[in-house]
Amino acid sequence: MHTSTRLISLLVIDDDPAVLQTIRETAQARGYHVACASSVADTESGLEVCAFDVALVDSGLESHGGVDLIRQIKQRAPLAEIIVTGAGTLTPAALKQLTASGLTAFAFVQKPFDIGQLFAAVERAAERRRMNLDNRRLVWELQTINEIAEGIAGSLELDEVLTGALTSLSRALDVVGGSIRLRNDDGSFPETASVGPAVANRVWLENGVPRPSDHVITHRTACVVEDLRELLPPGASGDPALLSAISVPMTAGTELIGTLSLGAITPRRFDPADQRLVAVVARQIVVAVQNARLHDVVRRGKQEWERTFDAISDPIAVFNSRGGLLRGNAALAEHLGRDLRTSGSAAGRRANAPWHARSPATPAGPKSPGRTDRSSA
Repeated sequence: MHTSTRLISLLVIDDDPAVLQTIRETAQARGYHVACASSVADTESGLEVCAFDVALVDSGLESHGGVDLIRQIKQRAPLAEIIVTGAGTLTPAALKQLTASGLTAFAFVQKPFDIGQLFAAVERAAERRRMNLDNRRLVWELQTINEIAEGIAGSLELDEVLTGALTSLSRALDVVGGSIRLRNDDGSFPETASVGPAVANRVWLENGVPRPSDHVITHRTACVVEDLRELLPPGASGDPALLSAISVPMTAGTELIGTLSLGAITPRRFDPADQRLVAVVARQIVVAVQNARLHDVVRRGKQEWERTFDAISDPIAVFNSRGGLLRGNAALAEHLGRDLRTSGSAAGRRANAPWHARSPATPAGPKSPGRTDRSSA
């Protein structure tokens, strides 16, 4: 989903040339994008090529008070706001027919109208459309953020976390791909994960343009490339594989731990709302990276402890409070002739039975002082 902040686009449908000219000139003076149609046929052609926010519809163009025309507009542009104009056609019967058809209009303006009041209604209609779009965008952002969060929470493996988050974000924003660079202990920021065509990640080197992520690393602020063609050196031929890009910092407190970057094949693809969403996802990824790194530290610590434990030549056993054997080192396993290191194995499950409950022939090792035998649960 992608929305952008732009000027109001107005579609005017009226068979009176004087009305069309007045509205067109006023709209252009206000900085609007305006398209005009004087018939139903012209409207059909305009709907094919024109994206608009508000439509001014003359109800006199059709015998049914514009019902069919309004339905056609709503089918092509469901979020467009409709303002119905008319002279003798705006009768209670016509308005009732419109309502009965399940269609709605933002306002009804009787002709002849005051041009200032008409455009005040247009402004209000455009504002409501913007609010509806913003609400839809917020709902979509929440769904996207939750989807990525669920994916991140499903794994503690760093590669899976990074690739999954990039894939979900690229799909949600409908872009060609992206990459994540994480800081190493030596202070460098190698590319740790990427999705999308390989050429998309080489486009910066091939065209001699600094990567947006390099700007982020240097300045610790987001970087947006509106159109890469504007940055190409003189004489560069052909369009690059990417035309626009965004990169945001991934920080933990004041520490920069990496960058999150996305690229698109269309120019000026990323607006402030997209930048806000990418920044939120970047913060989610930071938490996931820290969790994955902590998990890796704990795992490596456990492996080091096991190696040290097994390197001891004397048999050693670790019991729980019920007398079950939790872990034995390699020397004890060799002494007993069974695997005591993996509780998931059959031997390991037998090893977890209370020590005293085994056959008297099984070596039990010394008891703790004062301990008495108990029946197993």
